[in-house]
Amino acid sequence: MSEKRRRLRVEVELPVLVFQDGRKYRLKTKNISLKGLSATAEPALVINEKCQLKIFLAPDSVIEIEGKVNRSDKKEVAIDFIQLDETSFYYLHNLVRFQSVDPDKVDEEMLTPAFDLKDLDE
Repeated sequence: MSEKRRRLRVEVELPVLVFQDGRKYRLKTKNISLKGLSATAEPALVINEKCQLKIFLAPDSVIEIEGKVNRSDKKEVAIDFIQLDETSFYYLHNLVRFQSVDPDKVDEEMLTPAFDLKDLDE
């Protein structure tokens, strides 16, 4: 099965806290893009439900994101990013650029939507 991603993913292991339904989960990222991430397994996370994420780059550098759990099983968790502020986007963009073998491609991705416009109505 061929998978067509709309955003370049980079492999990076960072601590991430995921908050959902009043619970806190400590995970590690496996890979990350401008649109989402994959992290270590946590089957207790509820699929299709929103969550809050804190990705720690350093003690004073944290990316805060609102996300939605796309997949959660014994292997991994996949979370799509829904909303983040300008500072968090700046950190995320630089993280992906610096970890990428093709930083220019990351910048080029910004010219195309990361989602189908029809999905905004859902």
